[in-house]
Amino acid sequence: MRSHLNCGMGQGSYVSRLASQERDRKDIWWVEPDGSNAERVALDIAATLALDGLPWYSQASNLQTALASTEGERDCFIKFTKAALIAKPCVPT
Repeated sequence: MRSHLNCGMGQGSYVSRLASQERDRKDIWWVEPDGSNAERVALDIAATLALDGLPWYSQASNLQTALASTEGERDCFIKFTKAALIAKPCVPT
């Protein structure tokens, strides 16, 4: 199971310098070379982790919920492998 966090702070001035395919990425926090915005970035990462990351982790840690979530994904080899790994401890022996 894996996920990502999305930056919650406006960083349009940084993103505008990127190649067009990279501009839509929301999972990057930009830190000034001199570190002048490092505290703001760290606070946003902590807030995003508390708001999005910890609830996701709690849900992904529950095997039954993780299996149900995986079953809803599009069919592919990775989905079936993940489902088999998750389901194995759920099946009584």
